[in-house]
Amino acid sequence: MREKNRFAIHRKATEMEPHSPCVASVSQPGTPQHRCVRGLAIAAAILIVPILALYKAPAAAGVPGYKSGTGATAPWEKTAGPPGITTNVIFEANNIVYAGTAMQGVYKSTDNGLSWVPANAGIERASISDIIASGPNLLAAAKSSCPIYLNIFKSTDNGATWSGTSGLAGNVVHSFAIKDASIWATFAALPNESGIARSTDNGNTWQVVPSIITNAGESIVSDNAIIVAEDNFIWRSTDDGMSWDVVEQFALTGISSFAKAGTKLFGAATTGIQTSTDNGASWNFEPFSNGAYSFSSNGSTIYLGSSSKVFKSTDVGASWIDVSTGLGKGGIQALLFDGTNLFAGTPADSAGVYRSTNGGTSWDPAAAGLPIGKVIRSLISFGAYVFAGTEGDGIYRSSDHGDTWSKTDVNNTLLAQQLVFTFCIKDNALFAGAANGIYKSTDGGATFQRMLNGFPPNIGVFAWSLTASAGNVVAAVTVLLSPSEPLDGIFYSSDDGSTWHQATLPIIPTAVTAVASDGSSLAYAGVFGQSSSVKGLYKSTDAGVTWTQRQALNVDIERLAVNGNNVTRRSVIWRFLLDGFGESWAFSDPPGNCPFGCGIFTYTFRGSSIFAGDEVGDVLFHRQRRNVDSCQRGISAMPDP
Repeated sequence: MREKNRFAIHRKATEMEPHSPCVASVSQPGTPQHRCVRGLAIAAAILIVPILALYKAPAAAGVPGYKSGTGATAPWEKTAGPPGITTNVIFEANNIVYAGTAMQGVYKSTDNGLSWVPANAGIERASISDIIASGPNLLAAAKSSCPIYLNIFKSTDNGATWSGTSGLAGNVVHSFAIKDASIWATFAALPNESGIARSTDNGNTWQVVPSIITNAGESIVSDNAIIVAEDNFIWRSTDDGMSWDVVEQFALTGISSFAKAGTKLFGAATTGIQTSTDNGASWNFEPFSNGAYSFSSNGSTIYLGSSSKVFKSTDVGASWIDVSTGLGKGGIQALLFDGTNLFAGTPADSAGVYRSTNGGTSWDPAAAGLPIGKVIRSLISFGAYVFAGTEGDGIYRSSDHGDTWSKTDVNNTLLAQQLVFTFCIKDNALFAGAANGIYKSTDGGATFQRMLNGFPPNIGVFAWSLTASAGNVVAAVTVLLSPSEPLDGIFYSSDDGSTWHQATLPIIPTAVTAVASDGSSLAYAGVFGQSSSVKGLYKSTDAGVTWTQRQALNVDIERLAVNGNNVTRRSVIWRFLLDGFGESWAFSDPPGNCPFGCGIFTYTFRGSSIFAGDEVGDVLFHRQRRNVDSCQRGISAMPDP
């Protein structure tokens, strides 16, 4: 059980779906819309420790023994945020280009990508897998961990508004294909059920077509054949779905994109290219050194999106030419060639979409108006800057209250593409905890050095949380001694990170996910565990060297922050206030107009302002907090460590 729990936490931290905005479930009185529960492997609790004047709250109705706050709610402002959006699909219809994003629904451009505007009312926080047009309807395959977004949505006003269709609600739909008067949709079905559906009314309603294909993925129609990829299989039907034949089985990673150039079919198979010259009846595989993620074709010209480049072929794949001059960074998973303009999604670049008007000879950013897309995992104020740690793109900083951001230490190959979980400040140094260790900056965050001396021999160190306590830097870590032997615990450094020592805990934890201190010798730790004898709040009075458990709160804890002698703990559903340095807890009502949370990963204080970073890359800015409750009411739940 210990291994299962620890790796569940690791997966949440490093492989989290970007399209999961909902973290709790509530039905609003008088409205059909509701929020929903994130599927966590372990129930989460979040702790905040604001060290301000003691705050007493009136009792909450219906919750005996708990208390709720009534402080005024100050407004939040959305800042520019670190840049970059992941685009899953690019589609064009009626001279409008649509971008289906991984986190914020659909955006559209009416000027060939020069500028973009939201086209996502009704699917604002969904991930879009595919887009297609049929009759008066524009259709989008949406997915999320929130059930209200699991459906095929339609728009009859060029994406201005969206509504759900009937027949496939609750399913993760992967792709569309049109054959004659029918639209085919592929989706992930339950075991022993069919993942193929068809619509004969422009996508308004859908009917499941019997088949033995369960996890149906990418699809394409070629002449009389319907071709569907499922895991490492390619299926084909030539009788409108009445029967299906396996036409290819391979030990690779599936097909992520289909296209047709001339009479030749292409399939992107990650490490190479699958091709067919007989309408999909048989396939041949050819390795491609740069990887194959996406295709787009027009006539006999076809483009290939690889791990970092775009390639072009004018001889139906016999040869490929690199056409990536000026292109942004990242695996090209979205590609569109309309015969004139060529669009590419660049998820690792500050601009999420690039455009070429000359067949790939040169590229320019085409992301004006697109939302930012970095998942903000950590925030801190240090010196003249606010710093943001991202999920897989290192550290950004802002000197103008979040209006503009720039990436720090871009040439640091260890940190530039890392997941950054946490920050802390000690004296004049800034520390960062990442998925590959602990970093320290002594030049205001311009550059960082990794500091791992003293840890036992290992193959990796995950630094989940950092804090400064008296003269020590304290870290909640997982040290991978081997692929199957993790060491979860707390380490501390008394020499500003030069050497590290293991702290003394009274138990062997499943995972230590958070540590926090106000700078004094008093520190707190949050522990995940299988029982109340392990999990909960731990306390140190000697700057993180030794720890004891506080029985007042036996819950799985993900977040801690300290700023006084009151502690606020947030679970997935409720927020609690702590009086007396961690010894008693009282209920407090959820924040603002976002009951039960909106996917905030992290936050930090800077003077009278609070910055909060969420899972869709927004950085929110809150001014003029009046008391503990009012400053917290603008912050929603933080589902991940």
